[in-house]
Amino acid sequence: MSRASFYPYEVAPDTLSLDCSLEPEPQSQTGRFVFEGMPQDGVRARFGVELVPGTIERVFPDQERSDPPAAVYVLVKSTTSRLREAVELERDQAGRYAGEYLLAPDTFYGEVGFEPVLARRRPQHLDDRFATHAGARLAWGSPANVQVDEVSIRAGDYLDAQFEDFTQSSNPRRRERSDLMYVLDTDRSTPKLWLNKAIPMLETVMKSKARNAPVRKLRDGIYASIGAQVWTSLFSIAVGALSLEGDGQDPLDAVAELPDWHQRVLNFWAPRVYPEHERRDALAALARAASRLDGLPDLHDRFGVAVQEWTSAAAAFEAQAQLVGGGE
Repeated sequence: MSRASFYPYEVAPDTLSLDCSLEPEPQSQTGRFVFEGMPQDGVRARFGVELVPGTIERVFPDQERSDPPAAVYVLVKSTTSRLREAVELERDQAGRYAGEYLLAPDTFYGEVGFEPVLARRRPQHLDDRFATHAGARLAWGSPANVQVDEVSIRAGDYLDAQFEDFTQSSNPRRRERSDLMYVLDTDRSTPKLWLNKAIPMLETVMKSKARNAPVRKLRDGIYASIGAQVWTSLFSIAVGALSLEGDGQDPLDAVAELPDWHQRVLNFWAPRVYPEHERRDALAALARAASRLDGLPDLHDRFGVAVQEWTSAAAAFEAQAQLVGGGE
């Protein structure tokens, strides 16, 4: 489904081109950069932005064109990280704008977008056809996207996960079931996983950074168990919403109509459920299957295989079985 935005002043869409390079260099997929794990020192993004000739003339009145009160920014946006920042770029003698930004490992996860934008720097009212307020968005270009950690439940990065003593919870549902290990709350704009710190050793084990047995084996087993159940719930909710939304629509348009976290779940699982397809084709295949009653059984069968592979369920069981048998 196409969308259009209307501004009460002159704007110039698609007139900024962004050149984005990352260090260290990740895998690139048609303008999308994918990191399988955030490096310990973070990721440094370097930006170069150019304006299409005539852009300034389109968005500033005659009186300001020789010395326009303009600034070029790269907007850094991440819904999953709950962050939005503007990085102002410096103009060089060749008329190109440049700058850089550090993606810190303790701040970013999931998808991060970089969008080039030309904005008005100070207010001025000279002509009603043009923007007059400081910060007005005047021109922009196509964003670049970075995917960090591919939203993995094993790393605890996809969901907003929080430990709470369920026996003292302000939430009646969790307080009344204080014997539960976790509660998944999907009645939010972003799902939240509540983990019960009243369960002896649960917080200690799950936060352990141990790399050897036996704590690692126990931790990985818990991650696999919780991860499989949580992912199944999230996937089922997203597919159910897509089934209702997708009736008679183009499959990818139907996905685009879903809430943000539903889209992220489906985008994450599509290439794992349909590994024989490229990412975009896999998403379309998933959407088509979800929109047909006869397509749902195969879709859920495929997901059952994919979630076991992703959580390494068999390996986690074997490791825990070694603990029971006294092995290392």
